Amino acid sequence: MTLTSPCFLRTLQGKIRPPIEQFDLESSATLKIFLNDNKAFDKFISLVKSVLPHNPKRMLDIGCGYGALTLMIKEALGIPECWGVDIDKERMTVAKQRGIKLCEVDMETQPLPFPNEYFDIIISFGVIEHLKYFDNLISEAHRTLRKEGVFILSCPNLASYINRILLLLGYQPIDCEISNKTRTGLPNPILLKEVYGHLHAPTLKAIKQLLKHYGFTITKTLGLRALAPPYYNQKIALLTPIDKLFSKFPSLALRFTIIAQRA
Repeated sequence: MTLTSPCFLRTLQGKIRPPIEQFDLESSATLKIFLNDNKAFDKFISLVKSVLPHNPKRMLDIGCGYGALTLMIKEALGIPECWGVDIDKERMTVAKQRGIKLCEVDMETQPLPFPNEYFDIIISFGVIEHLKYFDNLISEAHRTLRKEGVFILSCPNLASYINRILLLLGYQPIDCEISNKTRTGLPNPILLKEVYGHLHAPTLKAIKQLLKHYGFTITKTLGLRALAPPYYNQKIALLTPIDKLFSKFPSLALRFTIIAQRA
């Protein structure tokens, strides 16, 4: 894996994004969504800017991976200092090459190696579905955020319109895998056969209640379109208009994003 031959993409603000590689797209559903839907990214950035503390200095990405999405958001928000945590050493190496300050942390059990009220904004995209429980990640985000700092959490939705139909028909919900070897319980052609390590996903109502329990105030919720190849099979591409419709309702969308503030 190399960082050669980058494809340069541009944000709506006219700035060059970080170089985007194929491994970036394969590892981040949210990155694919934002690249395929510039309006969604523009709306997301505008909402974050409207609640972000004045003159933000530090951002943390919990589960930064290769760092492309991290830097894309950092640049759009104009934040000078950027940190990331992850446990995948290969991905961390790439993120470090891209200029992100890195720490190796297992968010299942380990605390963040930062003092209280250190960050202005903390983001976490596509991480909690890999954890058994969400308490450590959310409580540590609250501890290390300054007062009125912004916490952004994005993940698959257990109660999405597709999962409701699948459960009604006796199938397994998407993003609730019971094996790390093979896909089971889904009708063809819902998904490709890859196993993503998604243990479970929350409903919007459940994660909002958990965030409030740990001292966050919910500012905004967004539904995200996610029904697009290569994550989903080409044979169901005709469902894309339906997915676009349900993405307008965060509680029914395939993925949702929550923007919260530390009380």
